[in-house]
Amino acid sequence: EWDVIDELRLSMDQIQERMNNIQNMVEECMDMQMELQRSIRHEVSSALINRSTATTGESTNWDFLRKGICCVCRGSNINSLLY
Repeated sequence: EWDVIDELRLSMDQIQERMNNIQNMVEECMDMQMELQRSIRHEVSSALINRSTATTGESTNWDFLRKGICCVCRGSNINSLLY
């Protein structure tokens, strides 16, 4: 009887350890996701600035954005906007 209780305790400890590991992995994934989002925002912002300063005589990217047109391909409608 005590052996069964000891085995259950051991199993519970192992489950708790695995749950802690899973929680740590999820937190790390969330941190990486946030960093990726920041990086993408920065890259898009830099690309917009560089492209708008490089195009003289053409419509600026902001003109396309105001019209709801993608500033990358300049042909499709915008379905999302990253800041």
